[in-house]
Amino acid sequence: MTELLFFLGFVALIGGAHSLVEGAASLGRKLHIPSIVIGLTIVAFGTSLPELVISGFAAFQGETELSIANVLGSNLLNILIILGITAIIIPIPANRNTVFKVIPGSIFITIVLFIMMFFLNQGKASINRMEGILLLVLFVLYLLFNRRMSKNSVREHHEESIKTYSVFISLLITLLGLGALFIGGRWIVNGATAIATKLGISQSVIGLTLVALATSLPELVTSVVAALKKKTDIAIGNLVGSNIFNILMVLGVSSVIRPLPVYPELKTDLIIVLATTVLLFLMLVLKRKKFILQRIEGGILVTAYIIYILFRL
Repeated sequence: MTELLFFLGFVALIGGAHSLVEGAASLGRKLHIPSIVIGLTIVAFGTSLPELVISGFAAFQGETELSIANVLGSNLLNILIILGITAIIIPIPANRNTVFKVIPGSIFITIVLFIMMFFLNQGKASINRMEGILLLVLFVLYLLFNRRMSKNSVREHHEESIKTYSVFISLLITLLGLGALFIGGRWIVNGATAIATKLGISQSVIGLTLVALATSLPELVTSVVAALKKKTDIAIGNLVGSNIFNILMVLGVSSVIRPLPVYPELKTDLIIVLATTVLLFLMLVLKRKKFILQRIEGGILVTAYIIYILFRL
């Protein structure tokens, strides 16, 4: 029953995220909101909505260990598994903005999070509400920075990819999506907590593995399909951008809902997140001219994740 609850919650969560993005984007078009604004907010948030809902629900229900573990696990999966598997299928190119702005930005934000967790709050490892607000402020600044970096081609892509419905249908799809997100998030959090208790393992392990994999599965499928179609030109930037969203927005919202105590074992996990981001940066920047993630490097990333899981379990 517990496993079924978790699975049904996952289905509702993914379906709800898709419906919310589609309905809200259509509503934005009907209300004449510029497509670049829709693209950088509603559409961009879509892939990370599952993480936001689950971590937010977990914080609300007092399962704070799950909130942080879900974010760290998703960030590791984005780089090591999703990018790794995609690169094994076909080498992935990255543009200069991704290599010299987005990835260093992710490294900087991860370091900021590390300082917040372990060096502030009078020695108590935690993220308090004021720090959560700071993360949200940084997220707004990141959005403004991202908008400046956006090219016309990106704007056109967002504009073409948005389906438009009537205002009533758009609103209905949005509300149905919100309802499914609410139900799915609650079921996943309850199911994950029950599974952890049943197996006698910590919530952080469940969050870093099972929950993170569930929330990252749509991105994995999308990236693999894009690789098979040889459309991987924005994969690295999108996934690293998703990691930035997870830290700034997801942890920001979660810690505003409820201050998040940080369990000692998560310190190692955060260091590993930082190390994998630095590794990705070095894999690309050391090539000087052609920033391409090759198959052998994809294999290294996937192998690193397998070693991490064996170490963590």
